[in-house]
Amino acid sequence: MSDTEKQKRYFTPRQLAERWEVSIRKAQELAKSGEIASMRVGRTVRIPASAVAAYEKSHTRRPGESRWAS
Repeated sequence: MSDTEKQKRYFTPRQLAERWEVSIRKAQELAKSGEIASMRVGRTVRIPASAVAAYEKSHTRRPGESRWAS
C-alpha cells in the first residue's frame, strides 16, 4: 500500500471539515454523537474513509428527490 493510499484510509476532524466546508467542531460533533463512525487513538479521533463515503452517499440528494435522505 502506498503512502497516498494510507493517508486516505482515515480522516482527522480537520480534514473532514475542510472536505465538507464545515467547522471542525461540526465534524467532531458528528463523530462524538456516532452519526458518523469514528475511532479514538489516544487523544486523537480518526474517521475511516469508508465511513465518510457511506455518510456522503446516504446524505446526498439525488435529482428529482423531494426530501433529503437521512
